[in-house]
Amino acid sequence: QGGQRLLTGLRIGFAKAGDRVVVRSRSVSSPTGGLVEAEAVLSGGIDVLVVAVAATELPRIAALCRTRKVALVVANSGAQVLPDSLEGAVVNSLQVWQSALAMGGFAARRLGGSLFSIVAAPDAGYDSVYAAHRGFTGAGGRVLGRAVTHESTPGLLEAAQAARASGAAVVSIHATGQRAVQIAKACRAAGVQAAVVVDPLSLEPGSAGRVELARLGAWTTSAWAYDQQNSQARDLARAWKRQIGGRPDAWALLGHDTALLISEGARRVRRRGGGMRS
Repeated sequence: QGGQRLLTGLRIGFAKAGDRVVVRSRSVSSPTGGLVEAEAVLSGGIDVLVVAVAATELPRIAALCRTRKVALVVANSGAQVLPDSLEGAVVNSLQVWQSALAMGGFAARRLGGSLFSIVAAPDAGYDSVYAAHRGFTGAGGRVLGRAVTHESTPGLLEAAQAARASGAAVVSIHATGQRAVQIAKACRAAGVQAAVVVDPLSLEPGSAGRVELARLGAWTTSAWAYDQQNSQARDLARAWKRQIGGRPDAWALLGHDTALLISEGARRVRRRGGGMRS
């Protein structure tokens, strides 16, 4: 779903820039399928490759693009720290791990000095989990413990009870989709009075999950705010409502801004008298 909204945002952005661009796309069906799909796209002859894949795959894709002399633009969640510098690539992410780092620091300074974290197993591999802890301890807080949910069983009650028993002033929830809402509800039902902060990835499900988390008193941080007032966001919101209905999310704005970056880059290349492969 995020990928489709990214694509729609790209198309709206290119139209706004006045560029006639043919956008082709392929879906990555496995955690290690990005390189295979990138090779397939490059074989079709393109000028710019936009990828929204895990950071672990990016060095090999970047090396492939350098060999083929194709511009690479990374437009992903940024939930993982890039393992290496991506020479020649433009990275335009949602900055999730940086947002989680800021969230941890905010929680320690404003919400309390002790933390218990609850991590959903399917989301345990994101660097945002560790970034939140680092931000919290870096601001002088202490991490008291951790519980894992959504393994063979949801384990929501057990995790909520462990959080309450820890006596932590802050409970951090690291989960995506409805899992974040389920954990927050379980905590409140178990009598957890601590402040609750949720991983920036929890914003991915859209407005329904966001509203539920807000109703439960959860805090989060994000590089992108739903009520952002900059002119680009306003322009996208108007175009989105007119063309699709409803309002755009972070993935749509990421696609829109990525298209504007590519268009500006292409203009600068043309002004220098070079082609896209230069």
